[in-house]
Amino acid sequence: GAIPVPAEAVFFVLEVGRNSVTNDTMRILPQVPDEVLRRPLKVKFRNEEGVDEGGVAREFFRLLSGQLFSPDYCAFKEDADSKYVWFNPAAFEDPSELTENDFITFGKVLGLVVYNNLPGFDVNFVPALFKKLKGEETTFEDFRQAFPSHATSLQAVLDWRPPIGMSPEESTEMFQDTFCLDFSVSYEVLGATVTKVLKGSDDNPEPVTLANRAEFAQKFQEWYLDTGVSRQFEAFKKGYGSVCGNLPVYRCLSSAELEAIVCGEKDLDFDNLRKGAVVVDSEVKFAEGYLDQLWDLLLSFDTMQKRQFLKFVAGSDIAPVGGLKQLGLRIQRNGGEPTDRLPTSQTCFNLLLLPEYSDAAKLKKLLTTAIENAEGFGLQ
Repeated sequence: GAIPVPAEAVFFVLEVGRNSVTNDTMRILPQVPDEVLRRPLKVKFRNEEGVDEGGVAREFFRLLSGQLFSPDYCAFKEDADSKYVWFNPAAFEDPSELTENDFITFGKVLGLVVYNNLPGFDVNFVPALFKKLKGEETTFEDFRQAFPSHATSLQAVLDWRPPIGMSPEESTEMFQDTFCLDFSVSYEVLGATVTKVLKGSDDNPEPVTLANRAEFAQKFQEWYLDTGVSRQFEAFKKGYGSVCGNLPVYRCLSSAELEAIVCGEKDLDFDNLRKGAVVVDSEVKFAEGYLDQLWDLLLSFDTMQKRQFLKFVAGSDIAPVGGLKQLGLRIQRNGGEPTDRLPTSQTCFNLLLLPEYSDAAKLKKLLTTAIENAEGFGLQ
């Protein structure tokens, strides 16, 4: 007979505890050789039965990203206006004791998402991240997208014009009186303000004038997107590269394609989900019209309920590249009346196990209850 091959010889099998996802991942990934990281990923939650056909890994990345890239972890920050997530310039100054090796591991996590084509990151990354990973230049538009309030302030500085007829000396004086700026940038560490000088000496930063305001705007933008987070980004890029760096298929991806793989598509059009859905055969078929009731309910869901339903059946509320049609939702009858059993799911197979209820009102009540209280896999 055939010689059994252990999964570990073919796959990168990552076993983590559901309640210790971040600690387990941060402990295990640095110990794994790069060539093992480049095997197809299979995730196993300790003491759970889920078989990973992609759904378990998506659930893993959703849980991990919600913790690892949250502001609470201090490695990344969310801009209050754009809601985009970017490297925390104070990451190495914070008492969280983060190191460059930690950022290498963060980069490996992103590399695993890309390598295994598993959109599921619940993280609103700044699009400039993907340009930087591809070695593309960032622009003022990238800065505006990430930090809109700073960009608006800089634009006001660049657009300012003196009154007609005013001398150059008076114009410069009026400009400086209006904006009172110098070549520095400030950020918070533990509630205290830290100032970094962009030009001039630490105790005497150069003032911003009418003549040098364009240089100031450039240096300010560069500090936020490049120089102020260079240690964090370079370590992150190194980790990402250890998984994807030298592989031609990933070198050919554009920054937009890379972003689509990581972030998924923001597709919540359930008509698309319906187009890709299939009914799995069971001993007793659904009564005629019952699935129409299901789709009427799903299409009536608000945005939050749609996201909850996607997490319930697929482990992630982010559509795969190509949209929700590509998700391949599977629906199987799981008994009928009399029953008060909730719908369940197997996220590893994008499978909804749906009892056949007596009427639409009961279907709505029990499906809504199921998706609002779901965490993990509905393996009954």
